Amino acid sequence: MSRRSPLSYFRQALVVALAAVPACGGTTETLGGGGDDAGATDGGHASDGSLPSTPCNWAVVPLACGGCNPSCEWGYSFQGDPATCAGFTSAGTPAQCAALCGDDTYGDPSNSCSVSVTTAGGGTLYCSVTGGTHCTPTLNGGRRPEYFASLGLGPAPRGRELGAHFARAACMEAGSVEAFRQLRDELVAHRAPRRLVRAAARAMRDELRHVRQTSALARRFGEEPIAPRSTPPRARRSLEAIARENAVEGCVRETYSALECAWQGAVAADPVVRATMRRIARDELRHLELSWAFHAWVLGRLDAAARARVIAAQHGEIAALLAELTRDPPESLQRAGGIPRAAQSHALVGAIAARLAA
Repeated sequence: MSRRSPLSYFRQALVVALAAVPACGGTTETLGGGGDDAGATDGGHASDGSLPSTPCNWAVVPLACGGCNPSCEWGYSFQGDPATCAGFTSAGTPAQCAALCGDDTYGDPSNSCSVSVTTAGGGTLYCSVTGGTHCTPTLNGGRRPEYFASLGLGPAPRGRELGAHFARAACMEAGSVEAFRQLRDELVAHRAPRRLVRAAARAMRDELRHVRQTSALARRFGEEPIAPRSTPPRARRSLEAIARENAVEGCVRETYSALECAWQGAVAADPVVRATMRRIARDELRHLELSWAFHAWVLGRLDAAARARVIAAQHGEIAALLAELTRDPPESLQRAGGIPRAAQSHALVGAIAARLAA
């Protein structure tokens, strides 16, 4: 591991990446395939109709999601214990999603899925495909709430990309409030250092402010923020489970989100977006620091096998994030919103991968 602090390292990585931005214009690069039909929808159900094989009374359910792409998101109801039926109780790994959910209508395997438990002894498995040729990702960074896949966030309607982006960002920020609340409580339960507990509590307060800020940006561009889902109380988890979630959602997803926010604060053409994202980025870079500090602390308390599993999940998430960032965002998001192009996003993710390898 590099002796430089994560915050210092990533600030320098951001400076290097921003130095490569053309001063005036520049060409738009695309790292993945795609054509005029990218993100198209046939109005049908995303999967081919085959159901998961476990004996849990599986049935296809329609997704009620505004603006989603039904060719890229789908769901199944089930009866029984989610750990038995799906093999997980919150979010699945890309491999689990591919095996359980199957393919979308374009033949691409699901790489994002989550379980939402009902009070009637069952629940819903939400499946989606992000990245690739057809299913354009809509929100790449941040700690994703457990219900992320169930939001059904497909490509935004043309001409409404800016408002939709910040409406969804407000929902994600609201989800992060609860994520940091849970992290704070779990840090206390596992007797983590008080500095980490205080940092998680401060991050929770930061995210409340971010909800207001991104909601204001959504309304500035004509959209209402998307309301978050309620999160049921979570049973106490093992230290390894918390470490894995932080390694994936904190050290990869949230780190990328912090870098993306800082990028927006530097290059967004809209002055209100630029000023708002600059303020948000200051907080998010501090959250990045918390994620990596907890990562360093918790790895020292896991055995070798658990550490290996956590690190493997982290590297797997790097690959998943790169797969989601194969296409440039719409022009309005690039210019007014300051969202990086695909090649620029890959450079930021590359900095995360390099830190992991150091």
